[in-house]
Amino acid sequence: MADTPPEVLRIRNRARHDLCMARPGPSKGAGRPSKGDRHLITTRVPREVYRRFETEGIALDLSNSELVALILAERYGGPAVPAALDTDQDELLAS
Repeated sequence: MADTPPEVLRIRNRARHDLCMARPGPSKGAGRPSKGDRHLITTRVPREVYRRFETEGIALDLSNSELVALILAERYGGPAVPAALDTDQDELLAS
């Protein structure tokens, strides 16, 4: 390697780097589908409120984010029904 010209070493290093890095541009189908245009919110709630919230989320098999979106949609209206509820949402919401 001591006799390898510096330009060749730079090209090799760049090729190794490119193989390890994510590619820019549109996804090739990897990952989960988008849930659409959303806005991030953050809040702090009393621990007891969170315990009840968490229990409900587990019972409905929803993430915290999905449950918050569902509660806000029910309160304020809108199409924020999480993808996890697309099929049996009436059954889950009735319980």
